[in-house]
Amino acid sequence: MSRIGLVSLLVAGISFLIMLVTRFLLGHWMDILWAPLATGVAGLIGLLALESRTILEFLTMRTTKNGMNMGVIIALALVMLGSINFLSVRYDKSFDFTEEKINSLADQTTSVLDSLDEDMTFLVFYKGEEAAAEKNRMKVNLEMYGKYSNRVKVRFYNTYKENLRAQQYLNPLPDKDSGSMFVFAEYKGKRIRVDNPIFSEEKLTSAIVKATRTETKIIYFVTNHGERGRENSEANGLTGLMDALKDNSFEVKSLDLIAQQGVPKDAAAVALVGPRAPLLDAEIDLLLKYAEEGGRLLIAADPGERHNVALLTKPLGVEYQNNYVLSPLAQIMGRSMASAIGLVYSDSSDITSKFSQNMTVFDLVSEVRAADGVGFDTNELVKTHNQSFVAPDLENIQATEQKAFPVAVSSQGQYKRVKADSAQADSAGAKSFSAV
Repeated sequence: MSRIGLVSLLVAGISFLIMLVTRFLLGHWMDILWAPLATGVAGLIGLLALESRTILEFLTMRTTKNGMNMGVIIALALVMLGSINFLSVRYDKSFDFTEEKINSLADQTTSVLDSLDEDMTFLVFYKGEEAAAEKNRMKVNLEMYGKYSNRVKVRFYNTYKENLRAQQYLNPLPDKDSGSMFVFAEYKGKRIRVDNPIFSEEKLTSAIVKATRTETKIIYFVTNHGERGRENSEANGLTGLMDALKDNSFEVKSLDLIAQQGVPKDAAAVALVGPRAPLLDAEIDLLLKYAEEGGRLLIAADPGERHNVALLTKPLGVEYQNNYVLSPLAQIMGRSMASAIGLVYSDSSDITSKFSQNMTVFDLVSEVRAADGVGFDTNELVKTHNQSFVAPDLENIQATEQKAFPVAVSSQGQYKRVKADSAQADSAGAKSFSAV
């Protein structure tokens, strides 16, 4: 072999070696790797052109033919390794073996990602090196989304280098000068800004929900009976619930049943939370009429108040006992005497099927149970641990039989009100209600 042929072979070998080692160290393909690849291919072409006769003579030798079998095996092994490397890059998959699943997306997030039928793009605008740390944290967060679904695309833009694009997105923002990083989610031409996204999967997923939801559903909260304050941020307030509903594109409105003469037609659901005064008979009838028409109800009431929630829940298949479920375990944990611990969750309900590893603390809760003989589909969603007991009041507490008590029950079916001039209810044409 001539000296030039040896040089060509050496150049090709070194170029391919540089390409493979760099690719291995980087963990993915970069455009810069095309340079050693092109150099290696050029070296091989030069070798073939200069030493074609020598190569042909070598291949016709008996020793060469005998060694071809080993060469084929080596070639197949190299092809197999290359294919595995390609597939690992093209179809990146990771597994989370941590007990707390800290490197996995929540079930709600994966459900939302599974519903995407077009690409969802996250656009991250960051202000140069001063936002480098925030950018890296955001990159880690969004990588989990991209690994789970190939529908998720991520674009990072340095606002100093991509000035025109940055102005298009950031100029309308009141905090464009004070903020260092801004994130947007785009889907089917709809753009949603992500609030405080750096450490919050909840905020990122909420943005996806807002971008994908085609309509805003309205939840009405019944008022005028001393219900829990929707603007109250204290422990007994509903500010957290309101924020969660809004983050998931629900609109919240107040409902005065008497003034509005019933439940508005655009109600996705009606909530009665923490009443302290009784509902009027006419209000109960209006809510039952809403259930008869296929409505959805959320009813949550504290024991010991002057409400008459039991008159509303029993026709819908749930008996509200108006007693106190107590748990010695809760007191050991530093909670109040009236607290209870929910530990058993129904795995047949979409509401609680993912709660099996959780614990719920109720600072004030009553026993509820499925009513006998109503014919509805009821489900005990949450039950306390088996060392709980009930008391009729908190003045003279005496431990009774200790067992698990249901504290949340769902009910659904076709409900038909009994008219005053009829002894029986006609269920023909009735729609299926849902109540919790």
